[in-house]
Amino acid sequence: MEDLAQFTIDDSKEQLAGFASAIQQTPEKSIDSVEKIHEFCSHPDSTIAKLALLTEVVVFKDIIPGYQIHSHTDEDERQLSQGVQILHNFERKLLRNYQKFLKFLERCLKIASLRPTAAEALCALMVTHPHFNFFGNIVGAVVPLLLDPLLCPVVCGSFKELFLNDPAQEATLEVVEKVATLIARHPKRIPPLVVETLSGWVRVDLPSSSQLHDERGEERMVELEQRRFEEINRRHEVRLDKKALEEERRFHRDLAQTKLTRDIAQRQRVGTALLRALVRAFTA
Repeated sequence: MEDLAQFTIDDSKEQLAGFASAIQQTPEKSIDSVEKIHEFCSHPDSTIAKLALLTEVVVFKDIIPGYQIHSHTDEDERQLSQGVQILHNFERKLLRNYQKFLKFLERCLKIASLRPTAAEALCALMVTHPHFNFFGNIVGAVVPLLLDPLLCPVVCGSFKELFLNDPAQEATLEVVEKVATLIARHPKRIPPLVVETLSGWVRVDLPSSSQLHDERGEERMVELEQRRFEEINRRHEVRLDKKALEEERRFHRDLAQTKLTRDIAQRQRVGTALLRALVRAFTA
């Protein structure tokens, strides 16, 4: 790109808006434009640098998928269709640029003029995509900010939002464990708001003994799964003979029972770990 210093605020706004629009419209084709946006984060004008930073946050919030990205071997790639190869190429570039941006934000936390903006950016990404790669890295960067009186309210506000929108509680568990460690290390420096946030907004979801052995609950899930299966058959006009239909029903019944058992066991594991982390935090 040309020398960044020659771009005025208006020029930069136009450039950044163009890059962001292209990425949001065709992410797979325009993912390289993320690097162009990131270059503006090094602009000598701090106003333009902050604008680029915030633009990059908006772009990532918009294009990050609803799943974790896993690495693929070259051997895997050769056996895939062109469309899947394009997707994997997009995922690799997205992950590389996202990691680069997160490291940049962590460095910005050490720069007084950029520290508040970087903190808000990390919190926004943490809340929006707790399922995605590097969530633990973000939490690790954000939790120490609880010791900063100016940033503690921002971080606690983000934690509240995360706790409220985390039904599986796995992201909540990661946050609480790291906060508990921080409290143990700096018990006299923790603002009261931190404990208030944990005590007021974290709920522990431990399945009761009746839920662990609730046959009626299993029956309800099985019934719903069978209804779903039969509705799909009806919509697509699938006609199975009596024996095949019974086998399909049995398969979906077993699938529903397995899913219910797995979900309850996972809730039990996460709930128990969360309770231990809260106890550790409150007794530090």
